Parts: sequence; C-alpha cells; structure tokens
Amino acid sequence: MPESPDYFSNSKGGSTAPRKKSVVVSVLFFLLIFLLILAGVLAYFLRSAQLSAEQQTVEYQMEKDSILHQMQSQVRAFDSLQSSSEEVQTRLRLEKSRAEALVAKIQSEQQVTFQQLKSYQRELGTLREIMRNMVHEIDSLNSVNRELVEENTRMRGSYAESQQQVRKLTSSNEELSTAVMRGSVVKARNIQILAINKKGKEVTKARRAVKLRTDFTLSENTLAKPGLRKIYIRLTDKDGVLLASSDGATFKFGGQSMPCSAYREIDYQNQELDINIFYGDSTQFAAGEYHVSIFMDETLVGEGSVVLK
Repeated sequence: MPESPDYFSNSKGGSTAPRKKSVVVSVLFFLLIFLLILAGVLAYFLRSAQLSAEQQTVEYQMEKDSILHQMQSQVRAFDSLQSSSEEVQTRLRLEKSRAEALVAKIQSEQQVTFQQLKSYQRELGTLREIMRNMVHEIDSLNSVNRELVEENTRMRGSYAESQQQVRKLTSSNEELSTAVMRGSVVKARNIQILAINKKGKEVTKARRAVKLRTDFTLSENTLAKPGLRKIYIRLTDKDGVLLASSDGATFKFGGQSMPCSAYREIDYQNQELDINIFYGDSTQFAAGEYHVSIFMDETLVGEGSVVLK
C-alpha cells in the first residue's frame, strides 16, 4: 500500500523559513532606523559644536579687535605727552615703542586663544598704569617748573635793579632760566652783610670794621646734585667798585671769567645749610652801602646789601 503524503511535515517546514526571514528583516530594519537616528543625533551635536566653536572664534576676534583698538589709543596717548625733562622724554619713547610692538604682534595673529587674550589684557592694564604714573609725574614736574619760573622772574627783576654788570650778561640769564626750568638751582636766603671789628664783634660803623662777613642759608633742594661745591661772593661798595680778593681768585659765570671777593668750599647734601664767608683782613672800609652777589654752579643764587655809617 503506497505511503500517503506527510502534509503536516511539509506544512511545518514551509512556514518556519519565512518567519525567520521576517524576524531578520525586522531586526535589520530597526537597526537601520537606530543607526539613522544615531547618525542624526551625532550630526546635530557635531553641528552644534561647530557653531559653538565658530561663535567662540567670532567672540575672540571681537575681543582681540577691542584690545587692539585700546592699544592703538595708548600709542596715541604716549605721542600726546610732552615733558621738558629729557629723562621723562626718553621713558615716553621707550613705552611708546613697547606699545607699538604689542600692536604689531596682535595684528599679526590670525587667530587668538583665550590664554593669549588674557595676556594681552594684562599688557594693556600695565600700559594704562604706566600712562597714569607718567601723567602724574609730568604734572608734578610742570608744577615745580611753573613755581621756579615765577621765582626766577622775581629774582631777575631784583637782579636787574641791583647790579648793572651782571645784568649785561644776557647769556647768564638764559643759563639761569635753563637751570631753574630743570629744577636744579639752589637758592640762597636770609642774606646779611655784617661788619666785624678786631675782636670779632659785629659793629655798624665802617671805621670800626676790619672785615665783612656775609651770612646766608642755602635752601633745601632735592633735585640738585649733592656733593662738594665752591661758593663765590662779589662785594661792591657804594660806587659799584668790586672789593677784589687779595689772591686774584676768579670764577666762571655766563661763559666768562669774573673776579670775586672771596670764596668757600662746602659739602651740599640737598639740605638747608648755613654759611658765612669773610672778606678782608684789617681792611679799612668807608661809610656807605655795600652790596653782595652770591654765585654757585655758575649761577647767581642770591643778593643782599647793608649800609655802614
């Protein structure tokens, strides 16, 4: 008897393969979807990171341009400052060159980092601080110069009235003005001419005097150069005749050699200094007015007079 077909067996075999294929296809489909989603997410984040980097680059560039503009302003500010002090002018040129070098460096940078920006900001702050200090220093020097010019003007008025010979030396006036402008002139004040008798006592009558003593105080001046100095005096009588030194001593003034009455070497240390200088030794003096001019560092630093009866 022939075998009948196994319908149940064929049916089972025929349905299993399509189901497996369907599962594989479904898995692959979902995997593809997942990969597409993942790719989209990654693309989004990459784009966001790129936009963020571009934004940061723009911000850094804007900050760099701002710093560059401020640096250029500092260069112009250094150009606008002027001082009569050569030392200050030299420092101004140095700081301007430093600022120009920084400007050139920043301009040469195509892209800057956060650290570079911080460094440039510190440099800018340093330049501003230097500028503030130099403006203050120049203002102080200008104030001192104005006071010294005013004092010089008063001195020259008195100077022109009291001594004709020194007034004729125009060049000496120019040197005096220059020295005063530089703030290095040391002034003499409290100037007195005292007549001294044989016993070393002060007298008022000419016939009793054998010496003339000039007393004065050198003023404090922290701008002057300290050290040993020679101070010269010129004494003139009522007729304007010089009472010359017995040893024929001379000194330089206004580019010329001038005879003096007496001189003394002192050690000036920028502090007030009381000084007296004697003229004469058993000299006879006539009654009348005596005038003294005091010189130091080739500069007239003070004048005074006395009338002996």
